Amino acid sequence: MGNKILNNENERAYRDKIYTLSSIDNLNFFLKSNTLSREDLINLTKYNGRIFYHFRERFHNDFEMVLTAVENEGWVIKYADDEIRDDEKIVMAAIKSDGSALRYVNSRFQDNIELVQQAIIQDAENFKFASERIKCDKKILSNLVKFNPKIINYACPKIRQDRLLLLHAIELEPSIMQNISPILKNDRNFILDAV
Repeated sequence: MGNKILNNENERAYRDKIYTLSSIDNLNFFLKSNTLSREDLINLTKYNGRIFYHFRERFHNDFEMVLTAVENEGWVIKYADDEIRDDEKIVMAAIKSDGSALRYVNSRFQDNIELVQQAIIQDAENFKFASERIKCDKKILSNLVKFNPKIINYACPKIRQDRLLLLHAIELEPSIMQNISPILKNDRNFILDAV
């Protein structure tokens, strides 16, 4: 079946086939019957990376399969083999696709400033998955705040008390004022500087 699908010149017919297969019931039927080739499954993940979940046991250590899946849905990296999750190309593709994939990768990637930056551009909440070193380094944070000031809410407690860094973040994103510590909220000088 795989070669017929892959050699079919009619792209529309192929897309219709993929659409049909991507329904969970149809996919489960084909997976149980083993009628889908590896190439078919790779092509399915190009259209819907979530499908990887349904055949993860069989292909959790298949580099090409995982790469194709994470390029479409980064979070599925959590179903990949540990060795694959430690591959820089896979990790970069996953985080580019979905910054929350930072949660599922090796700690050395959580300590990579460029990858953390990519993740926080998508959502400040992804900063929770950065290494403690990054979350507590004032110099690194003063640079990262430019990309998403709301990350200050997920920094280590010491940094969340740093007046200059907080003022910089508030200047970029005034809503951060809602999350500052009670001590700073009651500090008249700080409030005057912030507004």
